[in-house]
Amino acid sequence: MILMGNEDLRVKKTITGIKAAFEALICEKEYDRITVKELCDRAQVNKKTFYHYYETLDALLGELQLELSSAYLERIRHFKLPEELDMVNREFFLYSAEQGMAYEKITISGMYHAIRDEMIADVNDAGWGKSENFNRLTNYQKRMLMTFINNACLGAYRQWMTGGKHNDHTEGTRFPPFPSHLAVIYVLHLFHLVRESRHKEQRGHNDG
Repeated sequence: MILMGNEDLRVKKTITGIKAAFEALICEKEYDRITVKELCDRAQVNKKTFYHYYETLDALLGELQLELSSAYLERIRHFKLPEELDMVNREFFLYSAEQGMAYEKITISGMYHAIRDEMIADVNDAGWGKSENFNRLTNYQKRMLMTFINNACLGAYRQWMTGGKHNDHTEGTRFPPFPSHLAVIYVLHLFHLVRESRHKEQRGHNDG
């Protein structure tokens, strides 16, 4: 249950307690070893209360995914892609730096690849879906582009995490600049190739 702010105080306390206990368990063990009973014991609620709000643990995890991706999307909704991809990636690291250990585990652990892929898909659809240049690409080109960008960004994030979130004092922030600039170059190059290909096709058609 996503809290909207107008719920009864007892409901807020219950949901907040369930989510806090869930995030703590995510940090302590793999997802497939978390049980509803253990979660309820940690949150100090009975199982009937849990199932009143969530059908399964997967439903709770899905809600957590929705909250995380929605909060990030709100921060990047004004950016234009691909022109401001460096700013989008910069915001990703700034946002990630503000999150807790549960977010970090969901982002880098193989156990959470399915939910992580859903988060990435939500962000890609909302961000890149508005780009006219992106929508001119073929489906194959879109997949190739998204694979490169997502892997570059997540790979840099994992290195940043394992490196202890090294501070880049020249920027005054805690994120690596590499994936943003490389991705922008790659994206613009791909768009250039697509435009050139279309121009050649058009010239060939006109000459014929």
